Amino acid sequence: METTPLTPTQRRILSYLFEHWRSQGRPPSLRQVCQRFGFKAVGSAQDHIAALQRKGYLRATRRGIQLIQAKVWQLFGIPIIGSVPAGAPRLADAEFLGTLTPEDFYPVESGLFALKVQGDSMKDAGILSGDLVIVREQPTADLGEIVVALIHDEATVKRLIKRGSKFYLEPANPDYTSAPLNGGKVLGKVIQVLRKLG
Repeated sequence: METTPLTPTQRRILSYLFEHWRSQGRPPSLRQVCQRFGFKAVGSAQDHIAALQRKGYLRATRRGIQLIQAKVWQLFGIPIIGSVPAGAPRLADAEFLGTLTPEDFYPVESGLFALKVQGDSMKDAGILSGDLVIVREQPTADLGEIVVALIHDEATVKRLIKRGSKFYLEPANPDYTSAPLNGGKVLGKVIQVLRKLG
């Protein structure tokens, strides 16, 4: 996906929007943009926001402005939003741990996020503790695929399998046992594993 060139001011504003979204979970208000960049009129901020919309980096919603993730990530990177256990499930952290850039071997598309693996329950599938998994956000997956699933507000990475009429999350380590998906849900499919060497 090609990016549309931005003026230096537009890039600074987009960077601010992205950093605010990354830290707060939502873009700033127009008033906050004015305060940050010293605009005396809200109209000045609106003009820059409108230009970013025309260039395909933002869109207007009922809740305000929304980042077009695929294009913004191409400039600033995919957020690493926390850790996911590969042992016993536990609540996944929501802390920001850094970013991955397009050169870090992942496809640039909407709906991607990265999680840092904790534990060794997927070691026989080549996913080790400390690895980063790139996940495509999607509510379903094919049987046998490795997914990130949420069970009772606890996230885990496992292989999706079916026994009879029930779905299970299966580890790739004989020291762990399969767990029924029950009322849980699939958050996304693991599409890539990154490991820092050295």
